[in-house]
Amino acid sequence: MMIPDKYITRVGLQTKVRLAQLTGVQYAAWMQDWPIEVADPRRVEEFLHVYESEALNSEEKRALMMLVLCSFDECDECSEQTWAAIRGILVAEARLHAGLIIYWSCVVEGEDDSWCFELDEHVFCLTPRMRPVLRQVMEEIDFRELKADHPDILRDDPARE
Repeated sequence: MMIPDKYITRVGLQTKVRLAQLTGVQYAAWMQDWPIEVADPRRVEEFLHVYESEALNSEEKRALMMLVLCSFDECDECSEQTWAAIRGILVAEARLHAGLIIYWSCVVEGEDDSWCFELDEHVFCLTPRMRPVLRQVMEEIDFRELKADHPDILRDDPARE
């Protein structure tokens, strides 16, 4: 998956160490894809609680939301209430989480510098829930490159059905 360069953010070592301490997950310098490696679908609500209750800076919020989303993506039994809480944070803090929203929506760049949704067989489990979030916040995050006439952009959020 790709996202436009203007939405790419990095997570520093100090942030990973602090979040590992707050959440009780592992961290080692060799962990290249830290949120994926420590994701735990059984702890999504616990990670959300840390997000909502701790005084976090922007980088820590982005990194912790990465962990929340990686964990939710692996969760077979997460509740709709949990998704509603995640979605609420993503919408309320859309500018902060723009890169994550775009990434998990699985967009691909076209030849004309526009973007569209990846075909359904090449997406994450979380993608059908994330695309409506992207649709809702597109203007706020200034993601005007997405082709609005793509059929997937018209789909409803499966959590609402």
